[in-house]
Amino acid sequence: MATIPQEQKRLIRSRSDRILGGVCAGLARYFGTDPLLIRLVFVVITLAQGAGILLYILLWILMPEEGVEAPPAGGEVIRTGVEGIKHDVARVAEQVRTNAPSAHRQGAWLGVLLVGIGAYLLAVNTGAFWWWDWRIGGPVVLMLAGLFLLLRRLR
Repeated sequence: MATIPQEQKRLIRSRSDRILGGVCAGLARYFGTDPLLIRLVFVVITLAQGAGILLYILLWILMPEEGVEAPPAGGEVIRTGVEGIKHDVARVAEQVRTNAPSAHRQGAWLGVLLVGIGAYLLAVNTGAFWWWDWRIGGPVVLMLAGLFLLLRRLR
């Protein structure tokens, strides 16, 4: 994975390596890590308190898309972000409708995510995680993920 020189580093959504809005791939490029790790962090945050979805949508709105030279000014940021979301959702819907090859990959990720969430909820509802407390375990998982990313960055 290519890292961006420090003086050119901007937090932007990716156009090339994205599943939906490019937020995770953009964050991964910014922090110099694998997009899969960022996606997993969003899943953990979502399962822990549900804030991952809200955080993703906010970043999707606020992060400019790759290729945009200057960020919009003032109130234009939200309008531009919402238009970007509409465009991205329409793009994904068109890929699914036309059965494009990349839509299969996106469908596979969505399928894996839904199966994973369903398995987690089933395990919680049947008492399989009686020993796990998200009030303690959630922050520990996030701290370990952050520590991993920091240590990987120092290499």
